[in-house]
Amino acid sequence: MEWKSDYSVGVARLDAQHRRLFDYFNELEGAMRKGRGREVIGEVLSKLASYTREHFGEEEEQELMRRAAFPELERHRRVHEAFVARVQELVRRQAEGDTSVSVEAAHALSDWLSKHILGMDREYAPYMAKAKVA
Repeated sequence: MEWKSDYSVGVARLDAQHRRLFDYFNELEGAMRKGRGREVIGEVLSKLASYTREHFGEEEEQELMRRAAFPELERHRRVHEAFVARVQELVRRQAEGDTSVSVEAAHALSDWLSKHILGMDREYAPYMAKAKVA
């Protein structure tokens, strides 16, 4: 998957973090095409777990959405929490030797890119612009 301007939320640091998620997906998907998905899944999941803490903290705890008066902050936070739980479950299963995790992780990332970033995150973009959150 390729980053396109359609994915931009208008906040450079958040866009940069979103681009990293594209990198994780492409790393995993590329390895899977070469039959190496099982070899890289642990590292990709580790990066993804770190990403969720950093990025969601930036959006929520740094109060970017709150400063922008985004009315759906709590709903957005619940969706983030569900994704974090999903990633943690994948990490647990991978550590236990589940060989289907790489495919499931690729699907989870793809869904997140297409539904969450392009959908939910784009919902807060106008609020960020109006509040001049950079």
